[in-house]
Amino acid sequence: MEVRAIETRRFDTPDDVLDMKEHGGISIVRMSDGSTGMLAIFEPGWTWDAHEKPLPGSPPV
Repeated sequence: MEVRAIETRRFDTPDDVLDMKEHGGISIVRMSDGSTGMLAIFEPGWTWDAHEKPLPGSPPV
């Protein structure tokens, strides 16, 4: 059986951040194997239509 090294990443040093101003944000880390981890924080009053849809790279509806 092959033993693999454990890779750790921290969300306080993300590769990308989607900033939704005063309503939260999403921190994105990318691992060396191509997988992605996301930490999303949404503050009261956040709605997808108003705060994420306008961001570049968001999927069209």
